[in-house]
Amino acid sequence: MYGFEALTFNIHGGFLEAIVRGHRSGLLTTADYNNLCQCETLDDIKMHLSATEYGPYLQNEPSPLHTTTIVEKCTLKLVDDYKNMLCQATEPLSTFLEYITQLSLHVRALALTPCVKVEFKSELLWLMSFV
Repeated sequence: MYGFEALTFNIHGGFLEAIVRGHRSGLLTTADYNNLCQCETLDDIKMHLSATEYGPYLQNEPSPLHTTTIVEKCTLKLVDDYKNMLCQATEPLSTFLEYITQLSLHVRALALTPCVKVEFKSELLWLMSFV
């Protein structure tokens, strides 16, 4: 009978897909980047980021703000989002996300190893920017 396929459509990944779509809408837009480029102080950057999903991560930081603090807090937000997706994922997606996590750890370890040739270190650092 026609129409019963809709009852089981997206039954396993629908919730996670909604989470991913929500995270995607929380990414910074071109207008956000343009506003950040026009900031003169780090407190201005904090003020602009407070209107985004990064705001709760920066709200309790003291006023003499450092660039490393902003990077750490924004990275923490992305890591928390990734861990949330990992917890909600079912097989085989959860295994794939675990592989991505392990790849990230291995790439970072290789980049810190002194025996890696210099020409490969730049490629590893480039790869680390994605994981």
